[in-house]
Amino acid sequence: MPDAYVSEASYAGTPSTDFVEVAVSAGTDVSGCSVQLYTQMGNWIVTMPFPVLSTSVAGKDVYLFETNLSGGTAVVIVDDTGTAMQFVSFYDPLVTSIDGDLAGQTPSYPGVTATSGDSIQSDDGGLSYYVQSARTQAAFPVSGRG
Repeated sequence: MPDAYVSEASYAGTPSTDFVEVAVSAGTDVSGCSVQLYTQMGNWIVTMPFPVLSTSVAGKDVYLFETNLSGGTAVVIVDDTGTAMQFVSFYDPLVTSIDGDLAGQTPSYPGVTATSGDSIQSDDGGLSYYVQSARTQAAFPVSGRG
């Protein structure tokens, strides 16, 4: 799963509105793949298998994880071999993970921080992120910033 990335995340609202959206190439077999969450202190929280496909658009399959991301949660996309495809934290400063599969690793920071009601989104495969004022979970953008 070489191109899996967080395409959108909402984490600055309430637990009922938090989510992580992961995009992969259309047709990618995600069985055995997962998303893991780590606290802002570096502790592993949970490993979640990929849910049912939410949508397919623009050559991407999009999966929606509805989960609480508050408190500086870091997100890891893990392939079926246990390799981290992306490890990203939405808060700075970054903290090195102290347990779980990624003990000793430090997430990247996307360079932007959402405020309450906003999300962050990537339209370029996770290379860059911007703040999106209207959450668009499971509505992957075809192109450009909306």
